Amino acid sequence: MARLYRHSFSAKLGRILGHILGPDARAVAFFAQITNPEFALIARDTDGTGFGIAGFKTSNGARTGGGMRDIARHYGWLNALWKRPLLGLLERELGPDTLLMDGIWVDAAARGSGVGTALLDAVKKEARARPCPVSALM
Repeated sequence: MARLYRHSFSAKLGRILGHILGPDARAVAFFAQITNPEFALIARDTDGTGFGIAGFKTSNGARTGGGMRDIARHYGWLNALWKRPLLGLLERELGPDTLLMDGIWVDAAARGSGVGTALLDAVKKEARARPCPVSALM
């Protein structure tokens, strides 16, 4: 899941995030530590390999968490001092009845096959299962 998350963020923010997070292996290790699978829906093939992910956030949690200590564990304290404020710009506070879709990514080989639509439908289903206004999803 960390690899999928790294790819979904890279597509969203490209070089800026790559510069902040550094080499792919380090960023994947960082995401492996801070990613909460309870707030991510993953499309997998028959052997279990993930090829798509949709993350979401509620007032109870998000696809990612972590703080200064988590960043410092992977990048060192000096780097954490400037990386944390920049990553903090991506955070949004939510009300108690809100589900925010927080990124979607589909592997290039699976694009155009309905995976993205299925992930969006799964996010809507998740919102309906919670006390969130589904009309905001339409």
